[in-house]
Amino acid sequence: MTGNISPTIGAPPPVTVLSYVVLEVADLDAWIRFAEDLLDVSVERNGSLARIRIDSRTWRWELRAADEDRLVALGWELPDDAAVAAWLAAVPGAVAGDAASRSAGSLAYVTGPGGVRHEVVARPRRATDPCVTGQGTRFVAENLGPGHAVLVLDGLDEAKAFAHDVLGLHLTDTITRGERVVTFLHCRGRAARHHSLALVKGTGPAQLNHLMLEVTGLDMVGRAYERCESAGVVSRGLGMHTNDRMVSFYCRTPSGYEIEYGWGGVVVDDADWQPVDHPASSIWGHDKR
Repeated sequence: MTGNISPTIGAPPPVTVLSYVVLEVADLDAWIRFAEDLLDVSVERNGSLARIRIDSRTWRWELRAADEDRLVALGWELPDDAAVAAWLAAVPGAVAGDAASRSAGSLAYVTGPGGVRHEVVARPRRATDPCVTGQGTRFVAENLGPGHAVLVLDGLDEAKAFAHDVLGLHLTDTITRGERVVTFLHCRGRAARHHSLALVKGTGPAQLNHLMLEVTGLDMVGRAYERCESAGVVSRGLGMHTNDRMVSFYCRTPSGYEIEYGWGGVVVDDADWQPVDHPASSIWGHDKR
């Protein structure tokens, strides 16, 4: 899959928001402890599968017990079943999937650059009960999605073309530090998360660099930071990013990649947003541990 769409077929409808992330993890027990005790998310386990909830959706992250740690899929939303059908018809190599397995009304997917499976769904299921966490943490999700994902992969130009042509994402901005360029992409709209996907050049198959969770208050970031500091998993200290203005820290997951945990992220309005290139990642902080 190259991300090039045939003009005779037409461009697929653009996704509206990142919906979910599916992960395989080598130590499910450790992940559940990490998620509940340190991130303060709601976790429901069913045998070798656990689902993480942070808002009104029935789940946002799915963790599957496996021999190795691996990103299985990124899930994206479309407005309705007709849009999923149109996306399926327009994207070469796309196939219909098992929507029930993702708690959705319809599903299609394709394998993109770096071997990452991208899924599109419509009518994702909402829970009938409120999301309750152990320490009362509240997350910024709902119509903005559960956060963002950052991928490191070879074939960066192909990945950017795929994100634009197949997913319909727009460039938000870039950060350039020497030869390292990070590309930040958002879903189209008048109120979109600063980036739902970021891409970094690497080698070989795509690797997950980090996932982000955003909370509704700076005090929640502080309490999570103290929990992670006590557990010895903080990988980058508190800081503020140049581009999305998120005040956050990073912690190491049991799988080795990171979680960014933050507050105060910028919301993008396509009507007046202009991409820029930032010379640094952080205004202050984010010192590596």
